[in-house]
Amino acid sequence: MTNTSPDISPAKLDPASVLRRSLSMLLKHWSVFLLVSAVAAFVPALVRIVLTVGDPGLMFSSLPIQFTAQALTYTLSFLFQAVVVYIVYQSLRGRSAPAGEAMRRGLARFVPVLLSSLASGLAVGLGTMLFVVPGLILMCVLAVVIPACVVEKLGVADSFRRSMELTQGNRLRIFLLFLVVGLLNALLVGAVTYALVSPAFSFAVGAMVRLNLALAAASVVPAAFGMVMVAVLYYELRLLREGVSLEKLAQVFD
Repeated sequence: MTNTSPDISPAKLDPASVLRRSLSMLLKHWSVFLLVSAVAAFVPALVRIVLTVGDPGLMFSSLPIQFTAQALTYTLSFLFQAVVVYIVYQSLRGRSAPAGEAMRRGLARFVPVLLSSLASGLAVGLGTMLFVVPGLILMCVLAVVIPACVVEKLGVADSFRRSMELTQGNRLRIFLLFLVVGLLNALLVGAVTYALVSPAFSFAVGAMVRLNLALAAASVVPAAFGMVMVAVLYYELRLLREGVSLEKLAQVFD
């Protein structure tokens, strides 16, 4: 017997809409978003400086130091993603989101968010080591792990499954969104590197420290935009797949 049931495909995400809404939200709450992004950028930079005291040449050449700094950046970004989710959803429904309240509400699920961020970072990191492409795929599949963990109060495994479900059918479009953020970051980092690195640049302590801090500063805006974009992306995916209203989505914070 032939199966005549209709093939219901997930509604398609509009990347341009996600980018516009994310930019609008970033500009509206720029001070808070840039603050949390700056912490996520500069703490690893300072750790890199501390770990290379007396031997600044290792600041960008030592794999263990690079891994530690990148892992710390990734983890802090995911933790602050929970704070950004609260601010974005409160703002979208016309409510205020003071910084202190955002930190309290956003980090109320600190342990599951931390575990989800570590697991996600490990998965993407291992995937990237396997010829890069698997890491890019996992990055798109797990794009909304943290919003799902926070809003739906899920554990690590359920957050992974939820992100896989919500991103299905739209992963190429999600990749395009991450590509935009990646290009923005590359442009800013490239400009900083071009401005600071010259043939006369040496491994002097002062020069390496300046480069390290400048690169951290260059990543603040792209990282802030990326965190806002993930929060907006989760909302858009829930709306597309389930028709969930913003008010219902944000009730978890009431």
